[in-house]
Amino acid sequence: MSETWQVVDEAGEAHEVAVDGGRGPARSWWAATPDVARRSHASARDAVVLVAQACGWGIAEVVAPGAETRAEARGYLEARRGALLAEIDRLTAARYVGGGSAEDWRSLAVENADGWSKATNELLAAREAIAAARAEAAREMREAAANVCDARAIDEGSNALQYAARAIRALPLPGGAQ
Repeated sequence: MSETWQVVDEAGEAHEVAVDGGRGPARSWWAATPDVARRSHASARDAVVLVAQACGWGIAEVVAPGAETRAEARGYLEARRGALLAEIDRLTAARYVGGGSAEDWRSLAVENADGWSKATNELLAAREAIAAARAEAAREMREAAANVCDARAIDEGSNALQYAARAIRALPLPGGAQ
C-alpha cells in the first residue's frame, strides 16, 4: 500500500513522495518520485529524507500523510488571532462611540474579562503548540539524519558512520529541547 508524503523545501514548495513498504523480512521502506527511488531500513520518514537529498531539495519539513504543514497550522492560528483582535477592536469601538467615562471603561473590562482572558489563553496555547511542533520537527529531523547514518553504516560496515549517528543524536536542539 502506497502513502503520499510531502517534503516542503526551503523555498516553501511542497514535493510529493510515494512511500511503499514496511513489509518483508528486511522491513524496508521504498520512497520514490518519478525520477528517484531510495530504500531505508529505519523508517518511511528516513526513506523520504533520502529521496529529498537525492533530488537536491533543501528540506524544511517532512510531512506524513494526513498531517498538516507548519504553514497550514500557522495560517489557522493567524486567522484565529485576527478574529480575536477584530473582536477586541469591535468591543473597544462600541464603547468609544458611545462615549464613556472611566467607570464605563472599567465595566467594559469587567464584562469582557472572561472573553479577553480566554482569547489570551488561546493565543498563549497556540504559541506553545507552535513551539512544541518546532521542537518535535527538529527532533524528528535530527533522528532521521542519525538513522540515515546508521543505515549506511550497516550497508558499508563503517564505524565512522556509527560515530556520526551518535554525534548527531547528541546535538542540542534550539530552545534547549531534547
